[in-house]
Amino acid sequence: MSRGLADSIVGTFVANLAALDAIASRYGFKHEVFWQPNALVGLKPLTREEQDMRAHEGIRPLVQLVYSGVSCVAARSKHIHDLSNVFAGESALVYLDWNHVTSTGNRVIARAIAQAVTAANTSVPPTRQPPAAVPLLPRECQAVAAKPRIARVRQ
Repeated sequence: MSRGLADSIVGTFVANLAALDAIASRYGFKHEVFWQPNALVGLKPLTREEQDMRAHEGIRPLVQLVYSGVSCVAARSKHIHDLSNVFAGESALVYLDWNHVTSTGNRVIARAIAQAVTAANTSVPPTRQPPAAVPLLPRECQAVAAKPRIARVRQ
């Protein structure tokens, strides 16, 4: 596991968000960003198959670090929707593998996205002003990315 790699991934995500914010500000549109769920993190009650995915996937430590960092960043943004726990109430099998979902999973995700988009006001007048500079990774999220705080689910 590499904390440096996790920080780099989260930093790249935040840099892409800064670019998106700049474009949205310049051209006057609102954006919503959705961070996808996956079987290696989150509060979903796991089926036996999903438990096996979580237990045997070697990339899990890196994914946990990245998701911790992104969750921290998402909590500080009104445009980022962290769907890591979108399956918290789903007991059915929703994962085909650690990163792809079934049609049931797609329906749950689509419903969450539709609710977020419906709740968002999509008309924003263009400012034609450059956005304020933002740090690549907020200071308060740097320690979080270094120490994952993903809730563990009893299996």
